[in-house]
Amino acid sequence: MKRRDFLKIGGTALGGAALLHLTTTGIAHGEAPASFRIVQLSDTHVGHPLGTKAFERAVDLINAADPQPDLVLFTGDLTHDSDDAAEHARRMKTFRTIADRLRVKTRYYVPGEHDAALDGGTLFRENFGETHYAFDHRGVHFVALDNVSLGKPAVGAAQLAWLQKDLARYGRTTPLVVFTHRPLFDLRPDWEWFTSDGASVTNILAPYDNVTVLYGHIHRADHHVAGRLQHHAARSLIFAFPDPASAAEKKPIPFDPAQPFRNLGVRYVQNAPLSIDDVELSLAEIAGANGVQQIVRTAEAPRVVEISAKRFEFTPREVHLRVGEPVTIRLVATDRAHGLLLKDLGIDLDAGTDKPDSVTITPNRRGTYDAICDHYCGAGHGGMRMTFIVE
Repeated sequence: MKRRDFLKIGGTALGGAALLHLTTTGIAHGEAPASFRIVQLSDTHVGHPLGTKAFERAVDLINAADPQPDLVLFTGDLTHDSDDAAEHARRMKTFRTIADRLRVKTRYYVPGEHDAALDGGTLFRENFGETHYAFDHRGVHFVALDNVSLGKPAVGAAQLAWLQKDLARYGRTTPLVVFTHRPLFDLRPDWEWFTSDGASVTNILAPYDNVTVLYGHIHRADHHVAGRLQHHAARSLIFAFPDPASAAEKKPIPFDPAQPFRNLGVRYVQNAPLSIDDVELSLAEIAGANGVQQIVRTAEAPRVVEISAKRFEFTPREVHLRVGEPVTIRLVATDRAHGLLLKDLGIDLDAGTDKPDSVTITPNRRGTYDAICDHYCGAGHGGMRMTFIVE
């Protein structure tokens, strides 16, 4: 069985959603593969305001699809992390409430690091059961892999042994769909876009004729082919990251308040070989799953630089700006109230944990400027500084 006979993909994707139409041929594990549709949703980050709103919007659009997909796969970071266990549990409950609005009742989940890295997957298992498992659907074998619950980017020896045993029951022509959170290959290790034992996973998968890997984590659409494995990442529902091949830094693509769903686009995937068309949600409204589009264009907004503040530390510690370029500086406090003060550039922000603050500036002269936190936050407060470099 050739790949083009297996994977025929069509439909839509929205935000971190990909509506895939899979057409299969041949016999797999006693069942003749048949055509079906799945939706992949990734990085919903419920608890983050944009993630929650984008997820609600995604649910509405999926519910409008006709015909409805057979399955919905969630590839991790269902929630936005919180050090407060009770708050994290509330966010998980909110996620489930929104997910339960889906007309599609057959849904499968894997955790992301925001869901499971701090507690080893305890909260996830309380809500969804085991973090790795397998099932069959219309002649295709699905495998859910957990590469976050060990607290680092790894599947682990126990899960590798389980995977080897699970796949030993299937012939080499069995179509496989693997869904996980982090990429199983070294996409950008310095950005933590990898799985340390991903090569061990792909070695187990390599003998099979047709393997499709669906993942999230990188907050952007990406397509990678290695041997007989095809890896496909869906966009997120919170913010987008830049192209790792051309960007020097891992920082979110600027958020535009006037276009809150920008870079959380719609992806059309159809036929084989894959034909992919990405359309931003800020530029299009999609009517159902039939591809009818109404394009709504909006003006460009200033680039957004988000700075996170916690006791004694700003992240990032260095920001590069350009003379004459309008830019919005947004301060987010993660543990208590913090300030960001740099009078020479007109920055004087005050952020609480539930109230970010922002200002738009246009630097007019080059230089290196030091910014401080002007909200006392403890004995290390005096060292809480960061640098702005205007070029």
